[in-house]
Amino acid sequence: MAYQPKSYRKFVATAATATLVATAVTPAFAAETGAAASFTDVSDRYKEAVDYLVNNKITLGLTETSFGTEQSIKRVDAAVMIAKALEIEISDRADSGFSDVPARAKLYVDALKAEGIINGKTATTFGSEQNITRGEIALILAKAYGLTGDADVNFTDVGSRYTDAVEALVANKITQGKTTTSFGTTDAIKRGEFAIFLYKAEKIVEVTVPTVVNASAVNNGTSVTISGKVENASAASIVILDSEDKEVYDQNVSLTADGTFSQTIALPEGNYTYEVRAVEGTEESAAKAGSFRVTLADVEAAAVTEATYDDDIADQFVAITVDGKKVNAQDLINAGYTVQFQAFDSKAATTSDDVTANLFAGDASTGELNTDLASAFGAPIPTSGLDLYAKVTLTKGSEVITSGLSKITIKNLDLAADSITSARLVNGGADADVAVTTDNFRQSSSTLVTGETAVFDQLKVKSGSDEEEVISGFTVKSSNPAVVSVATDDVTGVSTLTAQGPGTATVTVTYGGATLTKTITVTNAEREATKVSVDKSTVTVAAENGSTTVKVKLLDQYGDPVAVIAENALPADNNVNLVQSNPTKVLAVLEDSEDETGEATLTLTGQDDGTGSSTITFRDAAGVKIGTTSVTANVTANNDLAQYSLAVDTDISATDITDVGATTKDQVSTDATLDNQSDKFLKLNIKGLNSAGVEVSDQEVDGTSDEYLVTVNPSAPNVIAGVTSEDGYLAVEAGTKTGTATITVTNANNSKIVKTFKVTVTSVGYNVTGAALKNVEAPTYAQTLNYEDFLTFTKADKDPVISGLSLTKTVAQPVRLDLDGGESNTATDTSVQGSLYIDKNADGEFNLDDSLVGRVTITTTGSIDAAVGATLNPVDGVDVASGDDGTVLFKVLDSEENVVATKAVSVDF
Repeated sequence: MAYQPKSYRKFVATAATATLVATAVTPAFAAETGAAASFTDVSDRYKEAVDYLVNNKITLGLTETSFGTEQSIKRVDAAVMIAKALEIEISDRADSGFSDVPARAKLYVDALKAEGIINGKTATTFGSEQNITRGEIALILAKAYGLTGDADVNFTDVGSRYTDAVEALVANKITQGKTTTSFGTTDAIKRGEFAIFLYKAEKIVEVTVPTVVNASAVNNGTSVTISGKVENASAASIVILDSEDKEVYDQNVSLTADGTFSQTIALPEGNYTYEVRAVEGTEESAAKAGSFRVTLADVEAAAVTEATYDDDIADQFVAITVDGKKVNAQDLINAGYTVQFQAFDSKAATTSDDVTANLFAGDASTGELNTDLASAFGAPIPTSGLDLYAKVTLTKGSEVITSGLSKITIKNLDLAADSITSARLVNGGADADVAVTTDNFRQSSSTLVTGETAVFDQLKVKSGSDEEEVISGFTVKSSNPAVVSVATDDVTGVSTLTAQGPGTATVTVTYGGATLTKTITVTNAEREATKVSVDKSTVTVAAENGSTTVKVKLLDQYGDPVAVIAENALPADNNVNLVQSNPTKVLAVLEDSEDETGEATLTLTGQDDGTGSSTITFRDAAGVKIGTTSVTANVTANNDLAQYSLAVDTDISATDITDVGATTKDQVSTDATLDNQSDKFLKLNIKGLNSAGVEVSDQEVDGTSDEYLVTVNPSAPNVIAGVTSEDGYLAVEAGTKTGTATITVTNANNSKIVKTFKVTVTSVGYNVTGAALKNVEAPTYAQTLNYEDFLTFTKADKDPVISGLSLTKTVAQPVRLDLDGGESNTATDTSVQGSLYIDKNADGEFNLDDSLVGRVTITTTGSIDAAVGATLNPVDGVDVASGDDGTVLFKVLDSEENVVATKAVSVDF
């Protein structure tokens, strides 16, 4: 049926509400009725429109106190609001083909595109992040609401494309233009203006009260024919309800010129009532009749539907069809059939392949899946998914119908990302067990030598505008196994690439629904060290033990690093040896490389032989010069400490951070901004320099003869948790509050030698900023209120997945609620019952890989609980009973214990 403007669409409140709950985009902040009053930027001009949009859940504010009235609105956000206002059906819509629409808005944009209400900027892009213009809004609203009309306007900036739509908006008193001669067609529309436009379009729908004159049903055994007459309506639908008033059928019916209709409907066995609903504008009427019984016809064929199911979500049932129609097992059981599912891990379907007990819950008669499928199968589900083969057998008397085998896939569906921006490849040589060690190397090229193995040890994925690193949960496939084969470990999920023979292969990395492709070239030419790369080719050192360092990489002909071996006593055992033009002036020492980057450190120290210079070249074990790179060290006689330098270490390795707090490499910032939610630590290198800026001393602090003193001046308390002096650097840890701090280093013997450094502490890591909480009715009977009453969640085998939360950054993994109290994440972050965390490795429970973002609490006032005012366990909840008088307070707190959302339930019964 073609799209009808809102003034002629059928309106089914229960169906629309269910759709919105299932797919609603979570805005930044929730708001209550009369929300405009809480927005400081909403004047009387906008108040009525903003209240309407917020109270009808079409949109919310940008923050708790700001609607963003004067801010422009992006095309994607406008599309979501319009789709919600139209209450348009968003499920089962054709893919719009737009590659730039974020997952949160995709269903809405697809629906609007399918109905011809919106178009993209190109065939493949919607222009999601572009600001929508007043002219574009005019076109969309005219189509969406069926607006027409002529207006006497003299706008000079309205081209033929927009003329009809703009005149329709003016004629319907939605707008008058920006001036008497300008509509502002190409101007970006502000959120406040857009709210008024959309509100006025909603309110102009002409209300006509429809009437269902009569309706009746005739039961024909296997079907029912419903007919009747409708007045004052252009649209009507037949709705079938089961014994629990749950809709099992809802479809438009065609009305004749005089409003009569007739439609025959086939249904499975059961007792039902029916309604005929007629709709005009926002008015709806219905005619209800008594129950009837439809007998399921004899089944001729059954089939299991191929589908993918999550590995740990509750209440999943294998889908089946009977004679081409979707049914569930209970329908068949009600019709007198005995239903039995079977599953196998191979198409051979032998007795040894039977995994029915692993896959299905109970006796496998309803098709319900086990909730914890990973445990049921005795190992983690492969990241690529576990393929099984299922069939169903129906028995009724002597009749036995068995379906064929259909593939169903069990997979961790919690992972999601808009795109993969990069994938890091680590080469393990000929070792099939590729671990990230000094024997392996991080590739710069996409070339492998025959026999080599490699793994992707890290991806960068993007969700919305935010990027994050993931180390698991992705799959790898090759287009040409004869060139590059891929073997995935069923337990660890690690996919190892093996170079099989010369040629090229396209390797596809998949994380959730996002993919990244790389073209891998395989060659027979063995790797050879061909050049040396250094970060500085000329340095100056002070005589008498002044020193500096140079970062050195040994590279092969493909540009990939070769591990530096330079510390053996015999030159013949090294792959890099140093030759100096003047060794009496400078001592040059090259260390072995320490990690997969292949980077080694060359330390150059001035000797006692006065000023001069020495050029260092790099040679192989046979004495042949490697490439053309050399390093020249100039020696100065100035060895007096005159100043300090303080610099952030931007090249953090695992061995650099031993003393930088109780942390890991990815928690150390590489710039002067720390984040008390993620990059909490900073390594600040300190060097002593002469008056010319040349390093002359290694700054050591041993607790007994400190060479310098450190003071910290924060802008507010708790900005900095501490600064620790170590050998050659300061370890800085962010506190719990945001702000700035000046770190000052002063020489212990000469206060004129002083250096300051300013750090900034932010809080933009993973943190919950808001939550859309359920409305909880005041209790009228004794019951327990816990997190399930207030949060929107999906049951899982372990911790439930929580939706309706807003975070400081978008994430590709689910946010879960800790039901048991997990292990410590860092020295200061410990998960307790009620903690909210990002399940980074998607294993369903909190552990060291995950990120805490907040927690939920329950407290009470009055006489509800003996521990009034205490924080109660939100998982167990609080019992309320007759005679209690008070309030149950449910709160969502961020990781700094700030309250970001609350819901109060009054108890007095």
